[in-house]
Amino acid sequence: MEGTGRCECCNIALLSFYSGSHVFSAGNLASLPGGMPETETVWAEEVPREETTAEIEEISARLSTQELLLPKELVLISQNNGEKPVSLDYSVVFYGESGEMLSLEERYFYDCFPGGKAIVSVSLPRDRDYNLVPFDHYELQIDAEEEQEDERYLYFGNEFQITSNIGTEGTVLVSVINPTGETFDAVDMCCLYYSGDDAVGYASLTLTQLGEKAVVEFDHPRDESFNPVAFDRYEIFVVSTERYDA
Repeated sequence: MEGTGRCECCNIALLSFYSGSHVFSAGNLASLPGGMPETETVWAEEVPREETTAEIEEISARLSTQELLLPKELVLISQNNGEKPVSLDYSVVFYGESGEMLSLEERYFYDCFPGGKAIVSVSLPRDRDYNLVPFDHYELQIDAEEEQEDERYLYFGNEFQITSNIGTEGTVLVSVINPTGETFDAVDMCCLYYSGDDAVGYASLTLTQLGEKAVVEFDHPRDESFNPVAFDRYEIFVVSTERYDA
């Protein structure tokens, strides 16, 4: 799909074209006020909009995303129901009551494996003093792109043996047993806390150089005044596993 327009102040003909989810603009600078000489514009090869749209829609149809609005953040959990790895670009715009934009948050998740979950956390709007700012609603956009299988990012999390309990200080202690024989340079994990049906807290960490076994700790969820938030259950996720030399 192409869009055309004209800048009235300088008589520039504008042409926009789309590549994936990004919009590019270029102008035919043939005759500007002030006697600028004519300049030949060489256009990049255009990707047909119909094919790009169909491809994006096909990939997006294989994704399902759960949106959890917590007291301090928005947690997005995307399930890849396709047969190929995908990378995901998240963009969230928060709006006030009058429709004004308050903040923009962007996140990227690389190589979500088939059948796996991408989990990202997005901060709610805050002012310069880091105080939470009330918002009316938000808009979420997710751009998905298929990836070739990369040995470095193959997912082994479903082979780990995970056990956990709440320790004496109220933190969640997690034992991770790795029976694969591989050493992982980075293992991203997160914990979601619930009270009844509501998600009330989120914590994440990266476990480095995981060999046969490790124990990690997720802190107690806390409110804006740093007071503990009550929860009655929690859920542990192994989000990704990475081997840099694979």
